[in-house]
Amino acid sequence: FAVAQDRESSGHRYYHAVEVNGLFEFSNIGIGGGAGIHEIHGCQFNPHWVLAMGVGFDYLYHKGVNYFGEPFKEDDFAFKLYANVRYFILKERKWTPLIMLSTGYFGIYEQSVRFRGLSPNNGIWEHGFMANLFLGANYRFHTHRNLYFGIVGGFDMPLSGFSIKIGMSF
Repeated sequence: FAVAQDRESSGHRYYHAVEVNGLFEFSNIGIGGGAGIHEIHGCQFNPHWVLAMGVGFDYLYHKGVNYFGEPFKEDDFAFKLYANVRYFILKERKWTPLIMLSTGYFGIYEQSVRFRGLSPNNGIWEHGFMANLFLGANYRFHTHRNLYFGIVGGFDMPLSGFSIKIGMSF
């Protein structure tokens, strides 16, 4: 308990957040929608800056017409592991603008709905680099408890689109 007090008095504290995402994907071949849940752990260095690591799982269903002119329906299951930097613009206010930058690794399993259940090898794994930017607002309702919401854009190849994020930090 004394260690926790020393960290608090030095300005550093443990940061934990849970986020829920609403996903919207669109491209020249189709549209999609889905949901995700993410958990963030890190350190808040001062009232403005947080440096953390996140892990998340997203589900996206999308449909459209592929490059060969054939209609398709697909389920995507994504796993993300990333670094996260947060900046609270105003100090010690109930409401403040919030900016987040996340960058890291993603893996996506794509499962075609048309062929689900016919073959164990009909899914495709893709992976790579992801980066996105969050712009939103933070509401502080207790000393270390915040509710935040906003919009996220960036790239998690092969997905393109945006998401709406709602989170709570402890």
